[in-house]
Amino acid sequence: MIDVQDLSGAGGAERFFFDFLNRNNSDDNRMFNIYLLTNNSTNLSNVSYNAINPNYLHVFELYRNKWLKGVTDKLGIVGNLFSFLREMITFIPLYRFCYKTKIEILHIPLYEKKDYFLIYLFDKFSFLKRPKISFSIVDCRIPYRYFSNDSAHYYSSHLSYEKAFNTIRIDGVLSWYKLFEEFNKTHSLIKSDPKVYSVTSRYSIIDEMDCWDSKKNVIVFAGRLDDQKDPEFFVKAVEKVIRNGKDANYQFFIYGKGPLKDRIQKYINENGLAEKIKMDYNPKMKAVFLTSKAFVSTQLYENFPSMSMAEAMACENVIIAKNVGQTDYFVKNNENGFLVDENNLDDLAEKISEFISLDEQQKRVMGKYSASLLRNVHNFKNFQAQFNNYVLSLL
Repeated sequence: MIDVQDLSGAGGAERFFFDFLNRNNSDDNRMFNIYLLTNNSTNLSNVSYNAINPNYLHVFELYRNKWLKGVTDKLGIVGNLFSFLREMITFIPLYRFCYKTKIEILHIPLYEKKDYFLIYLFDKFSFLKRPKISFSIVDCRIPYRYFSNDSAHYYSSHLSYEKAFNTIRIDGVLSWYKLFEEFNKTHSLIKSDPKVYSVTSRYSIIDEMDCWDSKKNVIVFAGRLDDQKDPEFFVKAVEKVIRNGKDANYQFFIYGKGPLKDRIQKYINENGLAEKIKMDYNPKMKAVFLTSKAFVSTQLYENFPSMSMAEAMACENVIIAKNVGQTDYFVKNNENGFLVDENNLDDLAEKISEFISLDEQQKRVMGKYSASLLRNVHNFKNFQAQFNNYVLSLL
């Protein structure tokens, strides 16, 4: 059972779990039914290419921000009491639905601190039958920033997670990253000592495409424009390629939004790169990846299981990425792409230049191998098997 509140964005975790819910529930041989509980179903089209089966959708009323919240928040202990009552009034009918539907696991795919009290109530006030409580860890920055007190690191630090980790009996964690599993064990982060299961395969939410013949000489960067994704590293590497005269007739596109957008655009303009490097935004990147030939990722910590990278692979893109974390799950060096020495700008420029210099048949072979990795390794059935094993370990 999936609990995703306020599906207002198009983040990779939201999109992936929503798609997995749909695919799993359409599988005649599925082991479990998965329900989506949300307080807002109006934005589902932002999250997935497919519509949800209404039999597995439950929209609940969220009272968290109602009943003069702005006024009661200023009333100290009285305000806290009002906040508790709002969460309890949300919880009671939601728990009743879970009990009647025989929900066994409450899975939180993307935890936010604002959801703490509602999850806490499921843990402490499920008097008839308590569902197991399960979290997904989808933020690769946690091992690097957990002990930071910098508010800029809020969403990946103890400032966001510590209260839940200390006071909620979390029964299981489905982690994208082996590093988090090791980090949790070393530091005993989660006091309930849950089962932590790290995935090694994750599929693309778009099917593999036979599209090489429609591709253009385009290399794409796609992701949130922030320090962790490090788009400036990409721009400066492309600048080296251009200055060295090795860009041939290729165009370079940056797709995304974020705090670095204006700074990157300014750098492009001031350094005379605007004819070769374009900035754009598209919440559904399939159309872009169908015509691009290569995808570049410069993330600081991790590239697996990047949703953008998986979608690019499904559309037969050659992948050029920093060799960090579990990147080699997706990128097989010199087979479907190139692994770049971490934080080596010259190496990224050289790898981009090397890709451009390949003949068309070599590029085609590499691009098609990207799609075959998703078809044969990182596919729905393999991820479903991992998910099933995880769920069985909790029951």
